[in-house]
Formats: sequence, structure tokens, C-alpha cells
Amino acid sequence: MAYDKLGRMVRRDEPEGLTTWEYDSAQNGVGKLISVQAVAQYGGQWH
Repeated sequence: MAYDKLGRMVRRDEPEGLTTWEYDSAQNGVGKLISVQAVAQYGGQWH
């Protein structure tokens, strides 16, 4: 598992595959979750 500077999970390796999380990093952003990529091609994006 990997975490960013704010303690949010950004990567998790499991036998089934890799899951990653991406957070808003824009200058005026508030750090909300914007993308998840998970095992079995599951994923989502938020704006």
C-alpha cells in the first residue's frame, strides 16, 4: 500500500491486481477523490 503526504491511500497491490486512487491537485482544488482504477477494469471518475 502507498499513501500520499496527507495520508490518503493512492495505491494498493493485491493478488487480484492493482487499485489506484487519484485526488484533485488543482491550485484551487480541495483534494477530493477524482479517479479510481481497480481490479477487473473497474474504474470511475468524478469532476
